[in-house]
Amino acid sequence: MPAPRDEALENALLCPMPGLVVDVRVKKGDRVYRGQDLVSIESMKMESFVASPCDGEVEEVLAAPGQAVETDEVLLKFKA
Repeated sequence: MPAPRDEALENALLCPMPGLVVDVRVKKGDRVYRGQDLVSIESMKMESFVASPCDGEVEEVLAAPGQAVETDEVLLKFKA
């Protein structure tokens, strides 16, 4: 289990588990809302969605379909 963090990255969407990116549902400049599914990740043959932690605008998408990701890797960034 990852060690808890003292600081929170409020302008980034972090990957909750290792896996493979299946789908990215947003692009740069899109307006998103808290709880909206943004990225689909397959882990242990199960597909899970990573939801937005906040309302905001997507500044940069760092994940792409087919990409292997690790826990706490930044999937996308929001405008501050």
